[in-house]
Amino acid sequence: MTACASGIGDEAFRVRYIDLPDIIQGWVGDYLKLESSDVLDFGCGEGITALGMARRFNSRSVRGVDIMPDPLQCLPRARQALGLDALPQNLSLMQIEPGAQVAEPGSFDLIYSWSVFEHVQQPLIGSVLAQLKRLLRPGGYLFIQIAPLYYSSEGSHLFHRVAEPWGHLQNQDSVYFDKLCKACGNKEEVDALWSCYQWLNRLTVPELKRLLSEAGLKVVRDYTTEDPNASRLPAMLLDTFKRETLLVNQVVMLCRA
Repeated sequence: MTACASGIGDEAFRVRYIDLPDIIQGWVGDYLKLESSDVLDFGCGEGITALGMARRFNSRSVRGVDIMPDPLQCLPRARQALGLDALPQNLSLMQIEPGAQVAEPGSFDLIYSWSVFEHVQQPLIGSVLAQLKRLLRPGGYLFIQIAPLYYSSEGSHLFHRVAEPWGHLQNQDSVYFDKLCKACGNKEEVDALWSCYQWLNRLTVPELKRLLSEAGLKVVRDYTTEDPNASRLPAMLLDTFKRETLLVNQVVMLCRA
């Protein structure tokens, strides 16, 4: 870790620049060397994690793509947090159209995605995974982290405003929307949060495993975490949903092409 990185005052930046790259490296370090790898950050957001991969592990190349314009914020954020005047030469960030070709087939040794796949339209998840598999070199790796999963207690992505575990599964949408409106400061925030909620998919761990297998990817390591609100699970939900579906809030998988 560099001296400037150790003194980062922006906690959100520090997590994405230091913690997340460290976690990814911990998962893939036994399988490939990042310094000699070409890496793709799929759904990179502002590109802070991609910046950390490029600078801290000196990957041969790191490409970050996102359908939103967020990558444009990487340099301003890095300038404020790290004092950078320019992004490293081994890093490229870009906004893409949904479904656009990211690179030529076989371009990457590692593709990773952090809290992105819950936002992919459910009918398209299989084709997206197949596309990512084509982008990997033979023997390359795909790392996927998803949290919170939809059926977990905070799966609506609205828990910071409506702190009701599994509220999205217990309330009809009109009631849940009213609670959100009362908790938010303005209409713009309500519209943004509700839009995010409405676009979430209903992906489960078994379905993700099946789709990965159908895409030709072999899971070599996986990990799930129990929901932090497990002790507050409403009994009524067990009439409709499997307990294990409700009580897994995070899944992490490392797959080999």
